[in-house]
Amino acid sequence: MRYLDGALRTLRGAGFPPDLLDLAFHTVENRIVGHALQEPAFPLAPDRAEETGERILRSLPPGDHPDLAAHIRHRLRQGGGDDGGFEFGLHLTLDGLERRRARP
Repeated sequence: MRYLDGALRTLRGAGFPPDLLDLAFHTVENRIVGHALQEPAFPLAPDRAEETGERILRSLPPGDHPDLAAHIRHRLRQGGGDDGGFEFGLHLTLDGLERRRARP
């Protein structure tokens, strides 16, 4: 509860009006919780990425989901692992919230 209260206080202190504060808080929380839930299902640590990617590719029926298979193969060629996607998405979210907050 302390964390939630502090996060709300920080957003309010940054000038978010009540309606936008509510949206900002839940948007950031959803980003964090979603990543935390996905991490155990799709381990992206460099030492597990290849194993995970290959396991998923083997589980796909041949010819089904060609875009997903291409995406996984691309990730494996790039070395797998966390490519900073969480930070990228969080920065996009925070930048968008900042632009909304700055609107008169």
